[in-house]
Amino acid sequence: MIPPFFHTKKEVMALSEIYIKPAGAFRKLKKAFELKQPVYIYGATGFGKTEMIKKFLEGRNYFYLSCMTQRWDVSELLEKKDSKRVSIAVIDDIQLLSNKVCREEVAALLKKENIQVVLIGRIMLPEWLISSFFANSFCVLNESDLGLSEYEIKQFFLASDVIVTDKEIANVRNATMGHPFALRCLFPHIGKMKFELALEEAMNVFGQHLTENVYTYYDSDVLDFLCRVSIVDEFTPELARMITGIEDIDRMIKRCEENAAFFTHFDDIVRIRPEALEGFRRYREKHYSRQAILELYYNAAMYYQLNGKDIQAIKMFSYIDNSEHVINILIRNSRNEPGVGNYYEMREYYAALSDKEIESSIYLMRGMSMLCSLLMDTEKSEYWYNRLAGKIDDYRGVQKKEAEITLAYLDISLPHRRSNNMVAIVQRSFDVMIRSGMSLPSLGLTSNLPSLINGGKDFCRWSEHDDEIVGKYGKMVCAILGIDERHIAKLALGESYYEKGFPVDVVLDCLSGVNIDARSGDDASLEFVAAALRTRILLSEESAESAEKCFDGFLKKFEGLHEEKILTNAYAMRCRLSMTCPDMSCIENWYGTAPDENNDFYIMDRFLYMVKIRCYIIYKKYVSAAALISKLRYYAESYGRTYLLIQLGLLSAILKYRTGGEWQEELTKALRKACEIDYVSVVAEEGAAVFELLSEMRDGFLNDAGIRKEWFERIFAKTKAIALKYPSYLRSSVAESAVLTENAVNILKLQAEGLTVRQISERLSLKEATVKYHIKETYKKFGVNTKIDAVHFAERSGII
Repeated sequence: MIPPFFHTKKEVMALSEIYIKPAGAFRKLKKAFELKQPVYIYGATGFGKTEMIKKFLEGRNYFYLSCMTQRWDVSELLEKKDSKRVSIAVIDDIQLLSNKVCREEVAALLKKENIQVVLIGRIMLPEWLISSFFANSFCVLNESDLGLSEYEIKQFFLASDVIVTDKEIANVRNATMGHPFALRCLFPHIGKMKFELALEEAMNVFGQHLTENVYTYYDSDVLDFLCRVSIVDEFTPELARMITGIEDIDRMIKRCEENAAFFTHFDDIVRIRPEALEGFRRYREKHYSRQAILELYYNAAMYYQLNGKDIQAIKMFSYIDNSEHVINILIRNSRNEPGVGNYYEMREYYAALSDKEIESSIYLMRGMSMLCSLLMDTEKSEYWYNRLAGKIDDYRGVQKKEAEITLAYLDISLPHRRSNNMVAIVQRSFDVMIRSGMSLPSLGLTSNLPSLINGGKDFCRWSEHDDEIVGKYGKMVCAILGIDERHIAKLALGESYYEKGFPVDVVLDCLSGVNIDARSGDDASLEFVAAALRTRILLSEESAESAEKCFDGFLKKFEGLHEEKILTNAYAMRCRLSMTCPDMSCIENWYGTAPDENNDFYIMDRFLYMVKIRCYIIYKKYVSAAALISKLRYYAESYGRTYLLIQLGLLSAILKYRTGGEWQEELTKALRKACEIDYVSVVAEEGAAVFELLSEMRDGFLNDAGIRKEWFERIFAKTKAIALKYPSYLRSSVAESAVLTENAVNILKLQAEGLTVRQISERLSLKEATVKYHIKETYKKFGVNTKIDAVHFAERSGII
C-alpha cells in the first residue's frame, strides 16, 4: 500500500503539470535496482527528488516514510522474513532523522537483502550513514543527476507550448542548474518579459514556496541564523560572526548544512544558493522588526569597511540611508587613481550626491571630475575641474596646498586630456610639488593594462624621442610618480624599442635591468607590463608554448596577490595568447566572462573590448565586431589614443576583407599612422590575419608616399614570419583548417538536439563505434572536451 503524499495546493498544481524525467538519473536508478544497491538521493529543495521516485516507481507497491512526520514505524519491514520477493522502502527527508534508535533501524534495513532501500535527503551523506555507505555500496544521485539538461529543458518548454531559443535555454540552464521547481516557476514568464525579470519573478515564487512549506520544519535558531546572514549573498565565518553575533559560528554553519543543502563552499567563502536567498529574505522581512534588520546591515557594512571592501560597504550603508558613511567612502575612493579606485562600481552613489555635498570636499570634486572623464562626459569633467580651480582662493594653509596638488594631479591624469603637451604639464606639476612641499597622489601609468605606451595615456609620440625624453625628463617624471627611475626608464625604453622592431637582445638588455617587487600599487602594474613584454617577445621569437608558460607563471603569482583589477586584464591577455594556435576552450571560457559593451561602455575596459573584437571575428560575429570597433574608435579619436587607432584600423580592415567590404583605405590609414611613429610590432603581431592583406597590396604600399619603403619591408618580413609560425591565428573557425565530414556535421546537429550515441547511430544508420569516432575527432579539431562546448562552438562558427 502506497501511503498518501501530502502537499499544499500549489504543490498539487505543480505535480499535476508536465513531468520531464531526468534521463541520467532514471538510468542510474534502473541500474541500482537491477543490482539491488541501496540508493541515496540528495539535493536542495525543489530538485524533484520525491517526485522523481514517485514517477520511477509508478505502478509498483512501496513503503514510504517522511522524517518530517512525527510517526516513525519501520517494524513491518524489519520483521519481514527473508524471501526472494524484494520490498521497496523509500525514506524521505533523511537529514531530519536525529533519533539514535531510528538511525540504527535504517542501518538494519540496509543490511536486509530482500529490501531495496531508497534514502532521500537535502544534504550530502550524513556522518551517521557513512559506515553503512561503505558497507553496502550505495548508488548516489546528486544535483547534477537531478537537474534537467538543456535538451530536457527544451522538451519541458515544448510540451508546455512555450517557444524558447537555444540561447534562452542555455541561459535558463545556467541560471537554474536545471532545477525542476525553478523551471516550473520560470516558464510562465518566458517570452512575456526580459529573461532577467522572468528569473527574478521565478525566484520570488520559489522563495514564497520555501517560506510557506519548508522553513517551518527548521530549528528556530537555525532559521534565525539563515535569515540574519542572508542579508549577504556569500560570507566568511568572520563576516557571519559580525552580522549575527554568534561566537561558535563553525558549529552553526555545520548545523545549517545538516538541515538543508543551501550552502556551497569555495575556499573560506560560503555562498547561499540563489534559489534559497529570496526565501530567507522574504521570511526575514515578514518576521523581523525594521530596527533589527537595520542593525544586521550596519554590522555587515562595518565588517566590509574594516576589511577594505568599500564596494560592499557602501552598498550596505546606502541601504540603511547612512549618508555620512557613504560620503566618507566616496571621499576615500576619490583619493585613488582610476586603476585602483572603484569609480565605475560606485558611479550611482556619486550621481546621488548633491552639488553642495560634492563642493564640500576637494576630493569629491576631484572624484567627480575623474569619474565623468572615465564615462566620456568630458564637459562635466571639466565643469568639476573648474569648480575646484575656482575655489582655490577660498582655501587657506594645508587645504589650499591640497587643492593645488589635486589640480596638478588632474592636469596629468584626466583621461580625456591628451598627452601632446604632457612635458609642459609635468614641469608645471613638478613646480607645484616643490612650492607646496607635498607629493602628488599616486598616478596610474598603465590603467592596469599590459603597456606603458598604451596605458593610462597614449605615449606613442613620446616614443619617437624615447632616449632624449628619458635622459632629459626621466628624473622629474619619476620624482612626480614617486617610483624608482631605473626600473621605469628601462621598462619604457624596452617597450619602445620592441614596438620599433629593434633586435631582441637590445630589448632584453633593457628588461634585464628591471627588478620589480610587485606587492601593491604601481609596482604590481609595472610587473604586468614587464611580464607582458617578455611574453610578446617569446611569442614572436620562440613559440606560443614558451609565451604561455611565461605568462602562466605571472598569472599564478598574481592570483596569490589578489590583484583583481590587473588580473581582469591579464586573463584577457591569456585569451589573446590562446588565439595564436588557437585553444578554443580557453577562448570560449574567457568570452563567456567578457563585459557586455551593449549595456555599458566603460573606457577602463578597453583592453577587454579589444580582445572581445578578436573573439567576435573568430566566431564570425562580424556585425558585433564592427559595432564594438565603432564604439572604441569614437573613444580613441576623442581621447587621442593613436596606438588604439592603429589596432582598430587593422582589425577593421581584416573584418571588411573577410566580409567583402572595402578594406584597403582602413589598412592604409593604419599603416600610415604606424609608419609615422616607426612602430613595427603593433602590425606584425596580427600575423596571419593581416599578412594576406599586406601581400595583396604590397606593390601599392611600396609606392605610397605616406609609407616609407624600408619600414614597410620590415613589417612585411616580421608579419610573414609570425604568420608562418601561427597560420591559424584569428581564423573564422578552427574547422576551416580541418573541415568536418558530412557525417561529423550531421552527428553534431543530432548532439545539439540531445540525442544519445545510440539514438544517433540508429538515426544515421551508423555503427555506434563510428559515431564515437566522429565525436572524438570533432572535439579534437575544435579544441574542446565536452558536447556542450562542441555544440556552442559549432553554432557560433556557423557550422550547424
